[in-house]
Formats: sequence, C-alpha cells, structure tokens
Amino acid sequence: HNKVYNLKTLMGSHPGGDDILLSRAGTDATKDFEVFEHSEKARVQRDRDMLVGQLVPAEATDWNAEATVAQVTGEEPSETGRYLRYKAYDVAIGAISWYLYKTLQNRKPLSQFTYSR
Repeated sequence: HNKVYNLKTLMGSHPGGDDILLSRAGTDATKDFEVFEHSEKARVQRDRDMLVGQLVPAEATDWNAEATVAQVTGEEPSETGRYLRYKAYDVAIGAISWYLYKTLQNRKPLSQFTYSR
C-alpha cells in the first residue's frame, strides 16, 4: 500500500502470531496482508492507529501495474496459491474430523462383541 506502519501494538495480540509480523518487519508486506482475509475493522485500525507515513515516491510500487501483468500472463501469485493450499488443508482437516466424529459416535461398546459361555 506504499505506506509505513508501526505494528508494535499488535505484538502479542495478532491472530497470526508474532512470528508473522517479525518475519516481514522492514519489508513490503502488502501482498501478504492482502492474501489473508483482513476485515474492514482491521484495515481501519491499521490506517488510524498504526500509520507512520507514506513511502518516498521513488520507492513506491505501482500495485495496479503488477496486477495487470499477472492477469495478462495468467500467472497466479505464489501468495494466492499458498492461501488456497491452506484453505484446502482446512477442508481436509474438517472432513477427517467429521469422519472420526461420526465413526466414534456410532461405535458400539466392546461388551456387545464379546461372547460369554
């Protein structure tokens, strides 16, 4: 977003953990921010409470131009691919959890399977 933010206030309370913030500290994290679904509330809080300033125009990135190039070439950004992979993992874990729940719910006690003489 070509802006500089001070994220100290998020340390210890960010849902993604401190490691996410620290791994991108001092770099352009626009793509990472956009890949994950941040709420409008999070965006407003970011701009209201954490904005330090704007990047110098010589260092600013034209995000519209990058998006256009990706659309023309048909390349999917790696961040989007990673996001989709995480969602696929979520679905797989949910399906396995549901299967285990249903299986264990219908389990009969062991005493029904043992025969007494």
